Amino acid sequence: MAAPRPRRGSSSLRQAQRQAAKARRACCRAYDELLETREELESTVEDAFEEMSFAPLERLFARAEAAEVRYRLAVLAAIAAESTARETGANPVLDMRIKREGSTLH
Repeated sequence: MAAPRPRRGSSSLRQAQRQAAKARRACCRAYDELLETREELESTVEDAFEEMSFAPLERLFARAEAAEVRYRLAVLAAIAAESTARETGANPVLDMRIKREGSTLH
């Protein structure tokens, strides 16, 4: 008796699922980095206001802006990967909602 043949397209389906899961993990990491940077920025702004010295803020504003850009790019990559997985015939690997602009970013 011959071994069952793998379903056609199943390897591309698994690959699409892995890419979607990887993109969602990257999105979560980018979001965590964004939150940490914003918390640090908030604390530094308070310290700068008390000391009346705003020189350290420029670097932190740049880091916060870069973290937000990385997060937005990660969201776009996750959306694209999930779309590819759906087109391949998969349901999302994880039932996880991506935090989008306007949720907790402001």
